[in-house]
Amino acid sequence: MLHFYITCYPSHHNMKEGSPMKVLGLNFGRDRQQCESYLVKALEGAAAAGAETELVRMCNLNIKRCIGCGSCTRGWIKEGKQCKCIHKDDFQAVMEKILDADAIIVAAPVYVLAPTGMFKDFVDRMGPAHDFVVMYNTNIERIAKGQDPIDPRALKRKYVAYISVGGARVQHWVSFGLPTMQTFGFPMHMKVVDQLDIYGAYGSPARAQMFAERATELGGNVTAAIGQDPDSLVWPAEPGTCPVCHGNHLTILGTGTQVECPICGITGEMAIVDDEIQVTFSAEQQYHSRLNWGGLEDHYNELHVEPARRAVAAAAAATE
Repeated sequence: MLHFYITCYPSHHNMKEGSPMKVLGLNFGRDRQQCESYLVKALEGAAAAGAETELVRMCNLNIKRCIGCGSCTRGWIKEGKQCKCIHKDDFQAVMEKILDADAIIVAAPVYVLAPTGMFKDFVDRMGPAHDFVVMYNTNIERIAKGQDPIDPRALKRKYVAYISVGGARVQHWVSFGLPTMQTFGFPMHMKVVDQLDIYGAYGSPARAQMFAERATELGGNVTAAIGQDPDSLVWPAEPGTCPVCHGNHLTILGTGTQVECPICGITGEMAIVDDEIQVTFSAEQQYHSRLNWGGLEDHYNELHVEPARRAVAAAAAATE
């Protein structure tokens, strides 16, 4: 039997347009430890801004690893079914909460430079099975054929924020925390509203208090974003080198001054201006980020459209 161990923080404010705004918190850290404490602060901030909130302690759940069988996508792409995994565990129950939510706040501890393995296990199950562009196009095909549509909750744009919590005193020991957490939301085309990289707080009450206040602010930012045009939102935190994911990781491509954001998969031009490194990403490149529609559509075309075109061309050539 599934036990979520959910803590709710009811709102004391009016809901937008009379409908509750639902913010879901996922804690991939230990029960009631540092990771959860910051997530609680974020959910309190979300509730104060007018949202209904829930906290799910993922470590108490049974989440099996993806075995790459393809049953989930095959079912809803080729067989007209809704997305279901063959594993009989707690994954689908968590997915139901994600689908019901307007926004999600994900908190994960850093173990070896990156989030805990359970986070990756969950993302591997969720991401490929809920690719937003594939679902969008499959839904159009289903409706045209008179078939049952895709679950509309999977086609509703959601908002997400990330909290990475590391025990190290310096940032380079938690360097893959936030970047890896971006893999949670981009397959489902979630809009990243805010993010928080926590380190150096252990043994420093002042720094811990600073991060707690920032987490509360993050929760408020998430609630405020619900219902807003994702493209009109202003990034509330310190901007990163990449204007899309706001990360600072770059891959040097070895071709002139070109660099690539490994999270977004987009290229920019590096230059030295007034003794400082500056990287410029064009609007076209930004559109094709994995975090944006263009990047997801590129992947859809790569995996679905182009193979079909090649197959048609090969069949035509064979009949000549």
